[in-house]
Amino acid sequence: MRAIQLWGLVRKDLQIFMSDRLAVSVNFILPVVIASFFGYVLVGNLGKPEDVPVRFVDRDGSAVSRGVMDRLSGDNVFRVTAGSLEEASAALLKGKAVAAVIIPGGFAASAARAYYNGGVKPEIQIIYDPSHGPELGMVRGVLLQYVMETLGAEAVDPATGRSMPALPFDITAREVTRDGAAGFRDAVGQNSGGGSGGEGRGGPFYNGYAHVFSGMGVQFMLFMSLETGILLLIQRRRGIWNRLRSAPLSRYMILGGGALSGAFVSLLVLLFCFAFGWAVFDIRIEGSFAGFIGICAACSLMAASFGLLVAAFGRTPEATRPLAIFITLLLVMLGGGWLPMYFFPAWLQKATLLLPTRWAIDGLEAMTWRGHGFGAALGPVSALLASAVIFAFIAVLRFRWEVD
Repeated sequence: MRAIQLWGLVRKDLQIFMSDRLAVSVNFILPVVIASFFGYVLVGNLGKPEDVPVRFVDRDGSAVSRGVMDRLSGDNVFRVTAGSLEEASAALLKGKAVAAVIIPGGFAASAARAYYNGGVKPEIQIIYDPSHGPELGMVRGVLLQYVMETLGAEAVDPATGRSMPALPFDITAREVTRDGAAGFRDAVGQNSGGGSGGEGRGGPFYNGYAHVFSGMGVQFMLFMSLETGILLLIQRRRGIWNRLRSAPLSRYMILGGGALSGAFVSLLVLLFCFAFGWAVFDIRIEGSFAGFIGICAACSLMAASFGLLVAAFGRTPEATRPLAIFITLLLVMLGGGWLPMYFFPAWLQKATLLLPTRWAIDGLEAMTWRGHGFGAALGPVSALLASAVIFAFIAVLRFRWEVD
């Protein structure tokens, strides 16, 4: 019986929403228009970031390789972490590093032979996250400078006393592959001749529009739920709540009906955004489809409870709407919806893990172009559901049924 009553409330809200065709069109078309514009302007045209996370794999253990790492670590643009191939691959696949620099075994000795005797040049590998193509050139250029400086300091021509002017090594770059450390070993073991790498190797081919559509989709989900909360305030001011309460309906059922209808509409908005992105910008769900749906559903519940929170703390629709819009934009901006998270300072990147929008956007990216499995969706889904429960609990406790 209660399920039938709840469905009646949800259906009533959906019928009201669908009756305004212009509003429906705007709410579905506006997100994809803005996302398309942001994608066109921003994808591949982002500025120089700071505190770029780079992994350093030293397989040589020489004074030269240690000197290169020291110089990279001293550069205020990079945040260098030394480790193994496995650790570097995991960091790249999780989006926690831009690139991994791999110094091969015997690099210093091979570089010296290549300069003095014309031997085979050793090869430094850069394995990089394909979403950070603009940073790859910066990493390569700085690495070239520091390797030459270190070799010049460590290897001096005994005949002239001058440091080496030639380039006795090569630097090649490859995209990280989904097979992780195994793909690293395969890439490091090959001499690619300087190719940009990744093609035909099953790597996560980056589509910057996937990030933009994730951010804009989450933003407009919150906007839709915000309007649901504003509608509750309008209904309360008009006395509709009093009439509903005169029916055999509990307060929780009335609020639940409004939340579920908002969740359903916001879910449709997000799915429509990705359907448009799939058709126009080739956005693909490279990871778990079940994980993608789970994140979308959890995100819709979080957004719906956010709408209840707006209604619970709002006094009048006129005063509540601008403040709620500002909070929504702030949540999306800090969650990485406008700019990739690696542009933020390290402390802010850690702080934003408290925001549900950060988990939503990271989770959607993981299921789309990054190609992660279902396990990678469990963290975002849990965080989003926890946020939904907290928001709903506060909203129910705080909600005022009477007009002040």
